[in-house]
Amino acid sequence: VGNHTVSFSSISGWAAPSNKTVSINANQTTSTTGTYTQQTGSLKVTLSPSEAVNAGAKWRVDGGDWKNSGATASGLNVGNHTVSFSSIFGWTAPSNKTVSINANQTTSTTGTYTQQTGSLKVTLSPSEAINAGAKWRIDGGDWKNSGATVSGLNVGNHTVSFSSISGWTAPSNKTVSISANQTTSASGTYTQQTQQTGSLKVTLSPNEAINAGAKWRVDGGDWKNSGATVSGLNVGNHTVSFS
Repeated sequence: VGNHTVSFSSISGWAAPSNKTVSINANQTTSTTGTYTQQTGSLKVTLSPSEAVNAGAKWRVDGGDWKNSGATASGLNVGNHTVSFSSIFGWTAPSNKTVSINANQTTSTTGTYTQQTGSLKVTLSPSEAINAGAKWRIDGGDWKNSGATVSGLNVGNHTVSFSSISGWTAPSNKTVSISANQTTSASGTYTQQTQQTGSLKVTLSPNEAINAGAKWRVDGGDWKNSGATVSGLNVGNHTVSFS
């Protein structure tokens, strides 16, 4: 009979109650309680690179709500927790990671996204246009020959343009979609321009020269009579000569 001290064991993740004094009475059972308090801490996760963050990268702990880079989740029980990362187009998310939360402390960790890339191969036609200097480029970069492959392109849409060459109409710009770890193939067909033409009519004089057999010709072609017309002549300068 009298006063006694009750103490409580230490267990991971919990704050044990303080020791307490209990009074024991003769031939009686004294009852008392001890209440443990669960310990908590916080977690801050920073994501990178900034391009992935701008594209919508987020994180969460133990399958909870998605959080932005740099946000802090508080009230987490002491012990191990799982951090996962959102999927965003064009990027490979980090693998899940396990973090340890300590009582009354903020644990910091990071997650780094990797940008996905692919390649592009463009084939030009016809061979006459290629021989005349036809080339292609992507997103305004360096000109490439037909059949060349450009690698390390970010996943998503890109613009292919075609060089101008004399006598040919280049294809219009086209949008190509690049997939991760794949080579996308595209083509561009040049169209040969139709040569513009006109006609030429030459009148000779005097009549006496015409009657004597005067004729004319253009560019060394067939002899023509006065007043005749030659059609199908390419636009530009030509030489008329006389018999």
